[in-house]
Amino acid sequence: MINLIHLRYFLDAARLGSLSSAASLHSVSQSAVSQAIRSLETTLNSQLTTHARNRFELTLAGARLVEVGPSLIEAAASLEKQISATSEDTQPLVIGATTSLASAVLPKVISRYRQRHPRWNLQLKIGNSEAIRSWLANGEIALGLIVDDGVNDPQVKKTLFKENDFVLYGLPKAQPSLGDVGVLVTRRERPEVKKLMRRYQAKKNQILPIAMEVVSWEVIRSFVLSGIGYGFSPRYVVEKDLATNKLKELRLGFDPIAANLVALQMKSSMDASKRMQPQLIEFFQELERG
Repeated sequence: MINLIHLRYFLDAARLGSLSSAASLHSVSQSAVSQAIRSLETTLNSQLTTHARNRFELTLAGARLVEVGPSLIEAAASLEKQISATSEDTQPLVIGATTSLASAVLPKVISRYRQRHPRWNLQLKIGNSEAIRSWLANGEIALGLIVDDGVNDPQVKKTLFKENDFVLYGLPKAQPSLGDVGVLVTRRERPEVKKLMRRYQAKKNQILPIAMEVVSWEVIRSFVLSGIGYGFSPRYVVEKDLATNKLKELRLGFDPIAANLVALQMKSSMDASKRMQPQLIEFFQELERG
C-alpha cells in the first residue's frame, strides 16, 4: 500500500526539483526524503527517479506518479474529512478496507450512510487484505472489506456484497500484442494471477508474459493509461474507463475470474458487538446498493 507521507515527500521533491528543498519544506532530513522515495519505489516495484548524483530527474513511472499522486492525496483527505465529520458520542463503527475499495466503492456508500445517519460515528482504516485480517483478529475493526482472496478462516464470517470479476485491459488504440509487451499484475502468487497464467497457457499453449509486478491495482491502471503494457485488475477499478473507452477489455475467450467483494466479521465478536448492530445493518444495506 502506498504510504501517503512518502508520496507527499516525493511529489514535493519533484515539484521543487531537489531532495533538500523537500526536506526543508517538511522539516526532515534529506536522507529521510531519499529513504521515503526508495520505499515508494519498492512498494510500486518501479524506479521513479534516475538516482543521478546532484540531480533529481524523473523516470516515465515517476512522471506518471506526479500526475496521479495529487488526486490520491486529495481523495484520502476528502475521505478522512467525511469520516471525521461524524461526531456522536456513540461507540465508533470501525471499518477496514483495501485502497481500491476505499477509492472506487466506498465514497458513494459512505456519503449515503452519512446522509441518513449524520451523527453516527464511523471510522475507516485502509490497508491490504493481510492487514485487514490482522486488524479483524485483534479487534481493531468490526468489519473488513476486501476482494475475496480465497482464504476461508473458520473463525471469520464472510459475506458477499457485490459480484465482480477480473479483467484484462489495454488502450483502445492499436498496440503490440499481449505476448509482445506482457501484462502488469500485483503478485504472481496471488490466486487470480495463478488462474490467469494457467488459463492463458491452456489457451495459447505458451507462458503468460509478466511485464511487471506492481502492488497496486490503481497504479497498474495508471501505467496502462500511459501506454505501459496491459493490466489485470478487478473490473470495478477500471469500470468507468471501460465505459468511456479510455481503456478496452482484452477478451481471450476463457471464463471470467471472480473478483467478488466480501465483508469479513469475526464470529467470536458478533454477539459482543450487539450495540453496533444497527450501524452494521445500515452499512451493509448501503454496501449492497453499491
